[in-house]
Amino acid sequence: MEKSQQSIIYSLLHIRTDMSELIYTHGGQVFEILEQYGICTVLNDIAQQTYYCATKVNIVDSEIHWQTASVFEKKQQAVKLAQEVDKMYEMLKNRALVEKVGYKLDDEIRKNRNGDNFDECFDITLKEMKDEYSTFDICAAVALAVNSASDWDRRYSNASIQWAKDFLYENDIEPADYKSIRLSNTQPVILNGFAEFMMDNTKGISLHDLHYVKDEELDLTEQSQDRGR
Repeated sequence: MEKSQQSIIYSLLHIRTDMSELIYTHGGQVFEILEQYGICTVLNDIAQQTYYCATKVNIVDSEIHWQTASVFEKKQQAVKLAQEVDKMYEMLKNRALVEKVGYKLDDEIRKNRNGDNFDECFDITLKEMKDEYSTFDICAAVALAVNSASDWDRRYSNASIQWAKDFLYENDIEPADYKSIRLSNTQPVILNGFAEFMMDNTKGISLHDLHYVKDEELDLTEQSQDRGR
């Protein structure tokens, strides 16, 4: 590497204004971090003025490394790919979560059922589930399950169907993204009752409040990230 290039890199490496302007090297090239989207990072190759969408970026002693990278002439192209990949990974994570909540719901209702006293069963079930999942996540899983059968299964009430559709719409959850996964195997009549139970218990509670963790903090407890989609 020529001295002039070494001097430029040395100067760039000592520029530290904020996290969006950190400068690093990779194989003698100089990169600036522009944007970060979960698994993806958008980089600018300063010398070539090209833009990278890099995955699983790792930084060691001012040297930047990545698992894979796609190179573009325009920043917008790299940003678009980063956003699409991040959305895909987020969807995969959410699909796995919905399946886990569905299994937990089925197990808890089966375990807590005591004759036809479903109010007590649902109370205990919700309490047990909130030890692991947010009320938001429980509502999402139940709403997806009800919505998936609402067009043909008349065992679901108009109230629970409307609640499910409203919940999914208001939180920008697309049912088509969850068509191929297991939702809930709880008997529809019982699941309908639990959906109405959740509808009554979350009435008037804001989306933000559905993500709190402890019962002491709110009437409903939560742990998940604010999806707002």
